[in-house]
Amino acid sequence: LSLGAFSSSGKLVGVSLNGSNEPGHIPEMEAKVANCTNPKFQKILNLLTRVEKEADVFTRFPDVHKILEVRILAVDEAWGGRGIGTKLLDMSRQIAIENGFPLFRVDCTSHYSARAVAKLGLSCIYTLLYKDHKNQDGSPVFNPAHPHNEVKTYVERIQA
Repeated sequence: LSLGAFSSSGKLVGVSLNGSNEPGHIPEMEAKVANCTNPKFQKILNLLTRVEKEADVFTRFPDVHKILEVRILAVDEAWGGRGIGTKLLDMSRQIAIENGFPLFRVDCTSHYSARAVAKLGLSCIYTLLYKDHKNQDGSPVFNPAHPHNEVKTYVERIQA
């Protein structure tokens, strides 16, 4: 379900790591957070689990029982601005169509990925500002540079 973009010399310049998801997967995500021994990665998993719970995709779309989601979208910095991310997203959506997924989902942690997803016409169903995701002391867990201010969940219904 995943894709890679390669230069003419064969260098990997972009990836879209995709996976399927079904209802009932949140306890598994919570267990991964609890069992993670790397503090930095645990913070990331905790954020993604919060987004998963609050976006609540399967409740919002009760007729949907599986989704194709883009889990990681990355483009080599030297290759940015050439439409590679947008093309990988479009091709991932095509994989969803070809494999009968009724819903396509992308969680965007970057302003740039959110812009690329919005260009494709997906609908934003959830937003979490980084400043509102806080640790036990009440401080934001992440303070990314502007314009990366929020996590957004986008979806698109796939017509059969």
